[in-house]
Amino acid sequence: MRNFVLTRLAVAVAGWVLITLPAGAANSPKDKAEDPVRLCQSGCKVNQDSLAYETCMLKCQDDHKASKPAISTVPAKKK
Repeated sequence: MRNFVLTRLAVAVAGWVLITLPAGAANSPKDKAEDPVRLCQSGCKVNQDSLAYETCMLKCQDDHKASKPAISTVPAKKK
């Protein structure tokens, strides 16, 4: 009887591990690939002055907006 219970428990734990392992792996690339604005803003936390902190945060957002390529909404002319 004891072996039966231990076997069932081992199967349940193995099933739980197999189910949760892919779910944890799906989050890994997302965590590693943070967007550049958040990386820049995390560097702003070293500023002690609140004005310097806010200026750094706004600079990060402005730099990110400036680095995005402009997308034309006008279709190209066909020859």
